Amino acid sequence: MAFDVFIQPGVGSSDALLDWLERYEITTQIHDVDNDEGALALALALGGGALPVTRRGGRTVPGYDPQALLALLQPDPADEGLELIAGSTGEVVVGRVEAGGPAARLGLQEGDVVAELGGYSVFSPDQVLSALKRSGKRSLRLRVRRGDHWLTVATEEQTAA
Repeated sequence: MAFDVFIQPGVGSSDALLDWLERYEITTQIHDVDNDEGALALALALGGGALPVTRRGGRTVPGYDPQALLALLQPDPADEGLELIAGSTGEVVVGRVEAGGPAARLGLQEGDVVAELGGYSVFSPDQVLSALKRSGKRSLRLRVRRGDHWLTVATEEQTAA
């Protein structure tokens, strides 16, 4: 899974982060906050005002913190086998689905757009992941757009044995 990196080129901590990423040969999607207002707004929201910001799946590291960045290299056991990203207009897009994981069993596929989550139409990628993680004992419905088609997927309600 690639890292999303929000940087200010030429600023010490951003340059240190880029050097660190290169050292570990990490695949990155770099967002230059000096030239992209949307990236700046997202970086400030994710990092609580700190720059640079590194994101992998639902986990975020504000600033340049090598120890926290090393932790991002480890898989997140709670990510539901799913990477969600915010699309250019704020929609939640499925970026990656782990074969055999919970998201794949739901029927989600890369490129799907999550249009509704439990009846709501405004939510973030992190809110979708959180809802999927907490859905254990109750069913959760997602309305998904796949190309020109619409479908509904739902988690199964767990019953006590």
